[in-house]
Amino acid sequence: MNMSTRVGSISFDTPLLVASGYITETPSFFLRASRFGCAGMVTRSLKETVSPERSRVPAPRYGIFERRSMLNCEWGNEHHWTNWRDGWADNVRETGKRLIISLSGRDIVG
Repeated sequence: MNMSTRVGSISFDTPLLVASGYITETPSFFLRASRFGCAGMVTRSLKETVSPERSRVPAPRYGIFERRSMLNCEWGNEHHWTNWRDGWADNVRETGKRLIISLSGRDIVG
């Protein structure tokens, strides 16, 4: 069975991706999931500057306003973005799977 799929110009072996949130702060969850058919990952939104009050991810991480809606609340990354640049991106690429980096910032400076 061929389960490959495309998103724009990017092709994936399967439609299964690990995307955003706390489990994509580091590549460890994806590296385990890739053995079971996970085709790629989207990192947690990384920031260059994280304010001290946002240096740890709290729980809960979602705002639920009604039974019909849930908002994924932005928070800071606990690990510096350079961890991805200096090694974690290579760890994911070595699997042959896709890696999508999510970057975040409030303005051009921060």
